[in-house]
Amino acid sequence: MKKILAICMLAVSLYSFKTQTEYETTTIGNQVWMTQNLNVDKFQNGENIYFAKNQKAWEKANGDNKPAYFKVTIVLDGKEYSCNLYNWYAVTDKRGLAPAGWHIPGIKEYKQLIETLGGEKVAGNKLKSKSGWSENFGTNTSGFNALPVSYINYSGIYVEPGTSKKNAEGLWWCSEEQYGGGGTLWLKSSNISPYPNVGMYMSHYTDGLAIRCLKD
Repeated sequence: MKKILAICMLAVSLYSFKTQTEYETTTIGNQVWMTQNLNVDKFQNGENIYFAKNQKAWEKANGDNKPAYFKVTIVLDGKEYSCNLYNWYAVTDKRGLAPAGWHIPGIKEYKQLIETLGGEKVAGNKLKSKSGWSENFGTNTSGFNALPVSYINYSGIYVEPGTSKKNAEGLWWCSEEQYGGGGTLWLKSSNISPYPNVGMYMSHYTDGLAIRCLKD
């Protein structure tokens, strides 16, 4: 009986390990990407990441330069998707936000992704999911399956000014600074003049953005 119990416990342990460390991926050129946004609540060393339950807690964490995440629920095509938005302090924390064997991509790695898919004029539609966007659904031929996701700053979760529709864009942190802020991959439902629908920009350190991970 004890032997059977031990085997059962081992099986549960192995299943738990597998589900927490294996991720669905897509290979684009010589890069291997996760096909979903990162949703961890612990650093790689096992320590908890501070969960900001509301805007006040989010502002307090940023004011203290404290790594934090904010959880949002996205409704697309009648389905709900949970997504964690992280501040820059979480992205750059030495304890490691990405799981072992993965990392948050740098600027050159995101640019390589865009170039591999044909450049800024055509890469966006290949990255976007086939549904969920306010317009110009993607082809998702890359398998990246980028869904639109809100982002957060001191004014709360909002859609970028200048766009009149929800589900019109998505932003993902990169691991390096750019133009005096945190580097950001910006993907839009359509071109917002004078910008193409995908490219590298910057976000404020206190913004809350989604994250995609790249295999080491």
